[in-house]
Amino acid sequence: MNAAVETICTAPKRVRDASATREAILEAARAAFTRHGYGQTGVREIARDAGVTAAMVNRYFGSKEALFCEVLSKGDLFTQSLRHNRATFGETLARQIVGKRSECGRFDPILVVLRSIGDVSAVSILRDHLARRLAPFIEMLDNDAASVQAEMVIAILSGFDLLSNVIKSPGLAGCDDERLIAILGAALQLCIDRPAPLTHD
Repeated sequence: MNAAVETICTAPKRVRDASATREAILEAARAAFTRHGYGQTGVREIARDAGVTAAMVNRYFGSKEALFCEVLSKGDLFTQSLRHNRATFGETLARQIVGKRSECGRFDPILVVLRSIGDVSAVSILRDHLARRLAPFIEMLDNDAASVQAEMVIAILSGFDLLSNVIKSPGLAGCDDERLIAILGAALQLCIDRPAPLTHD
């Protein structure tokens, strides 16, 4: 056996880094879903940006739908903030949300949602995903109005993100961060402190 052939035969196999590959796919998916939303993003686009094949994306995540849900599952600010201190839930959550406004190139799941709601199939996925994500939060609230409270928190944050990060409205853009945290925090705190009583016919 000559030296060249021997070198080829004895060269160590390339070690695959599964965690790095998975993270590369997630990063590409976050960027693609943020740019285009669910309906206008394809697995091949995500694979190309991640430097892998479409088959590899499906191997790691199973489907585009599963990957979409994984992208939206980053963090659990609601439950973490409530568990930290119920009395300061609003301020804690508002401080995290407002603080992200200055992060260049940040990833925001709510922006992904806003850019996906025009797709019929995405709406069903989002509804099911939201129910799963809010379940621990609702359980912690533990009252008859918990589902409404939890969804009102989402509604307030979605509206805030729409005006602040998508439309970039002058009122929010020109507001001092600390004042904005105080106003947003008070609205969020009200959602969990004073739930409207449920009425029955």
